[in-house]
Amino acid sequence: MSPIFDNPFKNPSSKYLVPLMRFLNLPTKTTTSSLSSTTGNGKPPTKTNDCIYAKILVKLTQEFGDDLLGLFAYGSRIYGNACPHSDVDVDVFIKSQRKCRRNIFIDGLEVEMFIHPPEHVFHILTYDSSGIILRCYTFGRIIYDPNNIIPQLQKLAKLRWEAGPPALEPKDNWRPRYEIADLLRDLEDSDFVRDEATAHFLLVKLVERLARIQERLCRRWPEKLKRCIEGWESWDSFGGRLAKRALNSNLKWAERLRCARDLAKYVLEPIGGVMPIEWKMDWEEIPPAEESFRKLIIPKIEVFISS
Repeated sequence: MSPIFDNPFKNPSSKYLVPLMRFLNLPTKTTTSSLSSTTGNGKPPTKTNDCIYAKILVKLTQEFGDDLLGLFAYGSRIYGNACPHSDVDVDVFIKSQRKCRRNIFIDGLEVEMFIHPPEHVFHILTYDSSGIILRCYTFGRIIYDPNNIIPQLQKLAKLRWEAGPPALEPKDNWRPRYEIADLLRDLEDSDFVRDEATAHFLLVKLVERLARIQERLCRRWPEKLKRCIEGWESWDSFGGRLAKRALNSNLKWAERLRCARDLAKYVLEPIGGVMPIEWKMDWEEIPPAEESFRKLIIPKIEVFISS
């Protein structure tokens, strides 16, 4: 595969890029990062030239000057599983207490930037419940950090990432059981012959929800949708294979439905299985309301009838 980027040292900006790249310990030739040989979909990864990060840093230095504290890169082009249309993801650290998101275009690639102070990143990492930002800082790469700020944030992210998401509380087990039971009934009611689109939509929705439930039950952070099914099979071969068969359009619809039902049964078995039609919850006390119902004012609606 030929390099994505042209040699940046053929243009006048090279006098700024060469010393900067030497400072960053980046290659000063058109070389590519050493990435894994295949991505989650079995295709060779798109290799990202390290020169692009130097170009980003030059632009940021010109704009922010002394306000610039650091640059951190993450996403598929750092992890080694990029696709041809994957963007370049970077966090930009500044001193100012302000934040901004922006996209720019460099060397034919979309560069997505989140610009904010380190304190804001710390807050996000502390309260991230999706795992998205935790993944970024656990597996990302420091590009520029003269004040050694970013390793502290990476340490926090890694601790939370390795601990996994919080376990599903027993009192909340009814939610996924009921949700999947409802989806299964809708799927059974759908007519594949008369309304194939709706049937497919419901099946995909069911498998996606089961994937997220299984991730939660196994204390795994949610995977990106485009890698969810392939990844599922890597850590849960039985569930992943059932999911793939349910989504396989080459199989007969009856077989796909059977796989979907088996998958639901398999995933939900540890928390009581698919919810039966008749069920009930234990009584719970309702906390006192802030406002008395009798104090609520219901506005009058006057109807005017013109003669």
